[in-house]
Amino acid sequence: MKKYVVISLLVMMSFLFLLPQAEILAQSETTASPEITGESEILTETKLENKKNIVLPVNEIKIRKKVVVTATAYNAVPWQTDDTPCIAADGTNVCANPDLNIIAANWLPFGTKVRIPEYFGDTIFEVHDRMNKRYSDRVDILMKSIPEAKQFGRRQIELEIL
Repeated sequence: MKKYVVISLLVMMSFLFLLPQAEILAQSETTASPEITGESEILTETKLENKKNIVLPVNEIKIRKKVVVTATAYNAVPWQTDDTPCIAADGTNVCANPDLNIIAANWLPFGTKVRIPEYFGDTIFEVHDRMNKRYSDRVDILMKSIPEAKQFGRRQIELEIL
């Protein structure tokens, strides 16, 4: 009897974890990026060579979901990534585009835009990289320097998915 209760609880917990993930993926696949006019510009893969941060007018930012996740920081160096530290998982050259605000997340699709207001204010990050597959529920923030990444450490954050 205990065995069935434990199995039932595991199945229910799996659905509770996977359902929000599927909803985020479905929303991001069906939602196109808004067109932005004026001085503000949204960064797309074809504009990566422009080396500009993502800027969205405040009135056009829509928070789709807020989640609390574990966040860590990393640098584009071989001992923290792989033997091609400058190339993100989606092919973005992070060394050639140092002004991009990049995060790695296995549970969000490439191109998903997020904010971490508690630590970075209105800065918008974009998913361009992946983490080791054992980290299915956290984000890794690309930092400019190793001391900066060490200072950030590992912490619980509220992530706004835009």
